[in-house]
Amino acid sequence: MRIVSFLVLLCTITLHAQDGAETCVPEDSSSIPRFSEGIRQLASPDNAGRAPGSGGAELAVNFLIDYLDNLGVQPDGDNGDWRQRFVLPRPVVVNDAATSLTFGKFNPKLGKAVFATEHSNNGELNMRTRFVKHGIEAPKNDYNDYSWRKRRLKRRIAVIDLGYPNAPNPYTPLAEHINVRDRVQRAVDYGAKGVILLNPSLMGPEPDKEYDFIDTIGVPVMFLRNPKMTRKLKRWWGKKVEMSVQQSERIMEGENILGFVDNSAPYTIVLSANYDGLGRGNRASNAPGNTDVHPSADHNASGVLMVLEMLRKLKSDPAFKMFNYQVVFFTGTYPERYGAKHFAQKVINEATREYAFHINFDAVGRMGDGKNLYIEGTGSSVFLNIFHKDLICSGIQAQVTPTNSRAWVHTDLYPAKIPGIRVTTGLHSNSYKPSDDPSRIQVNGMMGIASLMQTFLKYIPSDVVFEFDESFEGVPQRANDHMRANPGIVPDFDYREGGIKVQMTKPESPAFVAGLHAGDIITHIDGFALKDIYHYMDYITFLKPDTRVVFKYTRNGRPGNAIMDL
Repeated sequence: MRIVSFLVLLCTITLHAQDGAETCVPEDSSSIPRFSEGIRQLASPDNAGRAPGSGGAELAVNFLIDYLDNLGVQPDGDNGDWRQRFVLPRPVVVNDAATSLTFGKFNPKLGKAVFATEHSNNGELNMRTRFVKHGIEAPKNDYNDYSWRKRRLKRRIAVIDLGYPNAPNPYTPLAEHINVRDRVQRAVDYGAKGVILLNPSLMGPEPDKEYDFIDTIGVPVMFLRNPKMTRKLKRWWGKKVEMSVQQSERIMEGENILGFVDNSAPYTIVLSANYDGLGRGNRASNAPGNTDVHPSADHNASGVLMVLEMLRKLKSDPAFKMFNYQVVFFTGTYPERYGAKHFAQKVINEATREYAFHINFDAVGRMGDGKNLYIEGTGSSVFLNIFHKDLICSGIQAQVTPTNSRAWVHTDLYPAKIPGIRVTTGLHSNSYKPSDDPSRIQVNGMMGIASLMQTFLKYIPSDVVFEFDESFEGVPQRANDHMRANPGIVPDFDYREGGIKVQMTKPESPAFVAGLHAGDIITHIDGFALKDIYHYMDYITFLKPDTRVVFKYTRNGRPGNAIMDL
């Protein structure tokens, strides 16, 4: 029965939808003003980026509840309400007055030049330092930074260079030993009472500046970013350093918004999007250090409006009555997807419904003239692999992959045995930046995506058996997750007049090939202004290999662009 149903569905969609627009669910031109107005409201400056727990997020919640109520959708949250509440951790708070790292005249600015880490315990130290190179111990690779000073870390603050031999190559034999926590733990195992982390080459993995939990190893741990100080550190090996850390965790209440369309059907389809945003920027922002409002029009107001438009059609057209529909708007998305994980756990604990599958609409507002639409995760069930066939509507043929490129909210539901796919038009130069605003959304493309996805749902036979593929690998591990781009720029750490000054470019590096010279002043990366050397260091932490970026610079007062393939 399962194979026959699958073949019936395959033939139905292939024969009826690949060429003729007459067999697709017709585009609904009345959706265009609804898309435009809805995204304008959700991504309004008044909502200030919809950061969880903010007034802007509450305005978005009220918009969603009113919209769902007007569509006649039933509330499906806690106790018959729209809201599904859960504990949402917020970034750890550092007590600035009680956190510092000083040596002699050096007192680097907290937050910019030095910061506490998630592995740090609270406490104060006044103790001598000991440099332990990269802090790596790898006997199988015949490499050991502790071979001759195991006993000399007693009553010492260990100083670790987070670079490593052949950095940033993730395939070097030592790459498996570069985890920051593991290196801190090793130093503590050898008796260190505190740890100072450095990254003078700018090519090692770095601890996060913002984190939600304290994963302490039992001693104060700080990351020193002051470039001038790191260059002079050899002068104070063995000298006393004053080190103090005081930080605490905090939580707030998060709210997913849930609705339900009950058609008394045996199976329920989950339709989801993320309604929250980045506020004025957080560690998920692609514009680190920029505190302008991130409107999050594509990521992910566009996904929210797509779900609402899908519901409008699914609820009113008898052709879609063979399923129930659960709508979920997640919060706590960036960067840890707490809302999706909470929803999945509730499903596991309560198990009150039979779920067919899950469609997450994640940034569907920038399809472009190339009709670029991507669907991933179809391998989570035999049924969903029909997307490998020629389903074409509105000139759109999605690029489909059975695997997932990364963990996302649809993969968070896999532990609940709910197959799921992510539908997206992909990343673009404005993703997760203040420039992701309503004026850039392509609502005509969204209308076409709605037609294609409604067509897919319309031709599902009623006797299909839906099962999660237990053998499916949800999110494959990638060897280069820790790899960072290396533009090959050696900055002038003493320059303080705005932007960064190039001291030299390394031979054959992307900067060298792009034509940057010593003395050039880099003012922007991909359209965002560089304030200083720390701002530049923030940017290069998220630049990845195999990407193209544009560095704007001035040379003798004249502007220029350097296009780099990293």
